[in-house]
Amino acid sequence: MIKLWDLSHDHDAGVRVSSPRDSRRCSTSTPRADWSRGRGRAPDGQKDVEGLSYPCPIVAHMVNNSAPERLSFAAADSRLAQALSASFESDYDNVLLFDGDLVLEGGFLDAVAGIGSLDGVDLVVVTGDLTVSGPIALYESLPGLYVGGTTRAETLEGGDCEIYIQDGTFTHLVYGDYNNGILETRTVETPWVINYDHDLRVSAPGARLVDNYGDDDDADFGSENIVESFVAEVVDPEGESIDVPEFLERLRAGLPVLRPGAGGAAPRA
Repeated sequence: MIKLWDLSHDHDAGVRVSSPRDSRRCSTSTPRADWSRGRGRAPDGQKDVEGLSYPCPIVAHMVNNSAPERLSFAAADSRLAQALSASFESDYDNVLLFDGDLVLEGGFLDAVAGIGSLDGVDLVVVTGDLTVSGPIALYESLPGLYVGGTTRAETLEGGDCEIYIQDGTFTHLVYGDYNNGILETRTVETPWVINYDHDLRVSAPGARLVDNYGDDDDADFGSENIVESFVAEVVDPEGESIDVPEFLERLRAGLPVLRPGAGGAAPRA
């Protein structure tokens, strides 16, 4: 059963944000945020405890990736049968296109920059599968990302840009930070999905869902139970929210993030 999480909040000017990027002043515009997700269990053979047993897409050897092409948005859109114009809501000019599968070591942005310069690039487009040994963390307004195949990485983190992927697997979490960007997936495997008032359109059966902005009914954890449910090292008690960088570091270290007995929201029919 798929449920839709609609988050609509009013913001005070100059609200401070705690996120994996540097704190910044937030804008006061607040578009609607939709979080679609399925209820279910972790995939067969994978534990549904802290999510630490999900497979890590480590790149075991060097792979010869094809050289990227620099195209206009219109040319890239034509190459992908208008898949880009059907997805992206803002206007873009320059696309760095990888035709076929792309395998990267380390963080996504640094690895891509090591293959082709990101200067002047609005979007990175991968027509095939994308496999990254580290995080995909896109907090700035550019570049955005489109993946036509399956995406595998340590994390998928979105901020001010637009991200559109198909199915995927993310070892630790999917995170949407504030309301200036869009992060949309098909069905993904990940233990945690955290939303800080983002336009997060994610279907993640088996994931634990954290509303890091308030206390939405469709979330397993929100402002009413975050402090009591999670270990002190990952909690901002004043904001009644998860400190996402600390949360991620504990997951990477294999340390627990939940207090003993904390299970989140009661099962819903």
